[in-house]
Amino acid sequence: MDPTDPPRAARRSAGEWLFQLTTITVGVLIALSFDAVLRWNADRSLLEEARATIALEIADNRRELDGHLAAFDERIALAIPHQAGCGGTGPSRSKNPKAETVKIINKAFPHWFDDHFKKFDEQVDRIPFDQHCLVALCAPRPVLYTNGIEDQWANPGGQLDMLKAASPVYRLYGKEGVAATEMPPLGKLVDSTLGYYCRTGPHVSDPDYWKTFLDYADKYFKK
Repeated sequence: MDPTDPPRAARRSAGEWLFQLTTITVGVLIALSFDAVLRWNADRSLLEEARATIALEIADNRRELDGHLAAFDERIALAIPHQAGCGGTGPSRSKNPKAETVKIINKAFPHWFDDHFKKFDEQVDRIPFDQHCLVALCAPRPVLYTNGIEDQWANPGGQLDMLKAASPVYRLYGKEGVAATEMPPLGKLVDSTLGYYCRTGPHVSDPDYWKTFLDYADKYFKK
């Protein structure tokens, strides 16, 4: 079976492919997102009819990294990884004592990451990259990070730092990076190409978040 062009019947095999991919060093993001690729490739008519595809991540702990599928699939026109935190949108080399750490996430979700990542449990300063490199792979497409300020486990401030660090790559494409040099007021949408939104509340997904998602998408899809 060709994993890049599966028939509709192959959808049932997505779990098997996901299990196999988690052992490959290309990274857990591809593994966690591979089921979406299978569905999209199996339903190409949907892609042909759609003017753009949005990868939205909602509060489902199994899918908190899927929003960055855009880093590996240029068909995705806009990504909104929602409150992903460590290993996704938050830095591994975090300065936030309340944030999830590399050691903790590797212990809690050992199947999410390649075994090499576990070598840095006690020495995150030796990791040769951080999560700004991941979002930079999405350039020049729009990416919005969204969080609740009470969800310090997901490290909202550290996520903004990652967007700022990725901004030079967007500027190479002639696009705006994140239009915030410090934490914006809670509830204010920073709708730059690298966007940011942080509101009051914990780790949830609700209609208010979805309104923000759609407001951000409208800016880039309504021409």
